[in-house]
Amino acid sequence: MSNNSGIFSLYPPAADDENEIREQAKAKAAVMKILNVPNTTLQAAPIAADILQADVDYRTIRSNLYKTPEPVMTKKQREDKKFSEHMEKEYGDKTIKQGVLKKIYQNKKAGKDRYHNFSDNDIYLAENIKDEAKKHFQQKNKKILPINVDAKHPDGFTFKNDMDTYDQYKDQPIRYMQEIAYKYDGSPVTETVKPYDHMDKSSYPSNQAAALSSYGKAYNRLTPIQKKQIATAQKVEQKNKPEKLFENIFDKNGLRVNNKK
Repeated sequence: MSNNSGIFSLYPPAADDENEIREQAKAKAAVMKILNVPNTTLQAAPIAADILQADVDYRTIRSNLYKTPEPVMTKKQREDKKFSEHMEKEYGDKTIKQGVLKKIYQNKKAGKDRYHNFSDNDIYLAENIKDEAKKHFQQKNKKILPINVDAKHPDGFTFKNDMDTYDQYKDQPIRYMQEIAYKYDGSPVTETVKPYDHMDKSSYPSNQAAALSSYGKAYNRLTPIQKKQIATAQKVEQKNKPEKLFENIFDKNGLRVNNKK
């Protein structure tokens, strides 16, 4: 052991003297044991992986604690469930469709007509599958119609592109001109669907079939999000409108005072 007396005691032991450090550690441990002093060495902080695992364990315990227990089934219920699963697997819609498609594939592979040796029922199913696939493809690739949500417009929206406006109203020249004038000059559009009013026969659906058809054709081209945006804007616009205090006041002859022609 090196000399630690006198001026040498002011110097720490050399870092590369491992024996010196080990001997000092042993001596310190022996003195601490004699004096019955507890070990005050701080424990290392948990690493991130330990913290993450503890959090995962906690969330698992919490989810299991609040998890709705599965109902206990009787023997008959278990048998019925097993039977239903078997029937669905063997004779369900998915299995039947796969069988029909497999027959079509085998016929095509053999160079035969796609419906070769098909029963009438199989042909009917195959045509339904084809129609469903076609409809799904059309919906998936449906072109989104660019519009401007405009709560002040009677329909609640206008077309962004003039060509779309023309395609929609090319058979209604007056309506087309009104739409263009509204878009660029703010002129009112009158050739639209009128809100139902039992005092106004012209607002009856039977008297505005053409306008309803035109509106339906345009509205059906919109996406669900566009329809929701239009409905929200119209609701806000209606809420901000001032109340008409004399809207339902009638004169002595039974006619509304503010009846609009």
